[in-house]
Amino acid sequence: MDAPEDVGRQEGRGLTVRRVPLSALVEDPRNARTHDERNLEGIRRSLQDFGQREPLVVRDGVVIGGNGRLRVMREMGWTDCLVTEHDDLTEGQARALGIVLNRTAEVGTGWDAEALRLAVEEVELECPEVELGFEAGELAEIGVSEPAEPDEPGDLEPPAPEPQPESLVRPGDVIHLGPHRVMCGSSAEPEQLAKLMGGQRAQMVVTSPPYWGLRDYGTAEWEGGDPGCDHLEPPRGGRNPETAGKQLSNAGTLTYQYAGACEKCGARRVDEQLGLEETPEEFLASMVSLFGGVRDVLRDDGTLWCNMGDCFNDKQLAMIPARLAIALQADGWWLRSDIIWAKPNPMPESCRDRPTSAHEHIFLLAKRGAYYWDQEAVREGWADERCGAPGGHKPAERNRGGRTDGFTSPSQAWEPPEGRSGRNLRNVWTLPTSPCPEAHFATYPLRLAERCILAGTSERGCCPECGAPWERVVEKASGGTTGESWSREWDDDPTRANPGCEYGSYQRGHTTGWRPSCEHDADPVPCVVLDPFMGAGTTILAADQCGQIAVGMELSPAYCDVIVRRWIAWCEKAGKDPEITGWRGADG
Repeated sequence: MDAPEDVGRQEGRGLTVRRVPLSALVEDPRNARTHDERNLEGIRRSLQDFGQREPLVVRDGVVIGGNGRLRVMREMGWTDCLVTEHDDLTEGQARALGIVLNRTAEVGTGWDAEALRLAVEEVELECPEVELGFEAGELAEIGVSEPAEPDEPGDLEPPAPEPQPESLVRPGDVIHLGPHRVMCGSSAEPEQLAKLMGGQRAQMVVTSPPYWGLRDYGTAEWEGGDPGCDHLEPPRGGRNPETAGKQLSNAGTLTYQYAGACEKCGARRVDEQLGLEETPEEFLASMVSLFGGVRDVLRDDGTLWCNMGDCFNDKQLAMIPARLAIALQADGWWLRSDIIWAKPNPMPESCRDRPTSAHEHIFLLAKRGAYYWDQEAVREGWADERCGAPGGHKPAERNRGGRTDGFTSPSQAWEPPEGRSGRNLRNVWTLPTSPCPEAHFATYPLRLAERCILAGTSERGCCPECGAPWERVVEKASGGTTGESWSREWDDDPTRANPGCEYGSYQRGHTTGWRPSCEHDADPVPCVVLDPFMGAGTTILAADQCGQIAVGMELSPAYCDVIVRRWIAWCEKAGKDPEITGWRGADG
């Protein structure tokens, strides 16, 4: 027999994974673990679907852990498998390990119903042929709805909406959450936006507007028809954005409503929410108009960070983000960057003829060429630090001595220069989405909003009289100090660069202090961050974490409740008083 193949090694433990013939292994004759037919069938399905993903635990050819798998492998006609060998164990230690391996798999374990529900949904979409091992009714016992199995998507009856408690918010309410505030209303209405701002102007805006044709937030009212009708339409199947109907996400409910007139009772839909327009052109016009109003309450040196995803229209990619960016440019905004948000955990899609969508766009826009930008606050770590090494290594030198065959000098131990703060922020951000069980969909992550706020506001704050942000004082590598918190119009135009400096504000150094950018002699206060589509309230949490003040608008009363509940949970975790006023549940 050939020598067994060494497949891999677990560093630090000396464990080698090896491939050995099944003929060299025997089941433990003293194994106390039993396997009924259901268990063996589950093992069989797992091996068929995924192959062997976990090695058997073996001592002197006797299997300590994995006897059931060994039996099934032989029944399936396998000839070899992966093992880890533990010949250093005594007989008693091997017996103890076998018991512990089996016992720890069944003691003190359970299921997180919400996490399991999301996982089951993903499996149903990505690989519906895989059996998960649950018998009929077992998922329901855990609190997970059994997946539907219709012959055709059109045969589904509309799902009954989950009963929702009456919202504690009414349109027009302004709720104060500590220093932050959120209003239940529409940012498309200038009067409501003015009421929210209360005479203040925002230093920056960070928001994720509704995407065109993707989701219905349940704010519709209906005129005429049958008052008892639910106005629900049959879903068109799956989460594939090419075929799925608009999801009604009413802070816990996932159903579908007719976008125009109800086809069951004839009632006419009346709705202020954006994203339900009949055409992309109508949606873009709504967005441009709304952001025109936002521009009026944004400081002249402020920035707008807009997250926008795409969708499909008649099986064609609609290119909504690109169209929106161009439309905003045409309306007078300065488009400064198209940031790609790369998602390592994208929403599964049931598509069969294209890649799954795994990114969205974040547009950085400004009112003019010169605006506030704190580059030092969002610098990325040195390369080796980003890879996890504490000290890192200097990269090997290329082509020494005139050679052209690549790296010719070995890497050397290296430490970052003292006082140097890393490289400039890149425009591809790899960040996972954040689940929000109450909202039934993944919100943009806290880290994404936090990164935007760090770059777009002054860590030190702003002038309480005029709102001008304090600027960071940075000692340059070449000596001397300067304010480094501004982007100038010539930064991306080498023909207009400052003398002796190719790009005016791209010097590297370290912070030595802060100074006001206005003439007022007043202590700074937190900057104002505006989110005209507050959704589940992530921007409030990010602004609080960054020491700034968030103000936001949310059309849905149910989502305003979600925002308040998330704020309460956030404060409980931080051990502080949520200080809520203006919410009807504050005393209950």
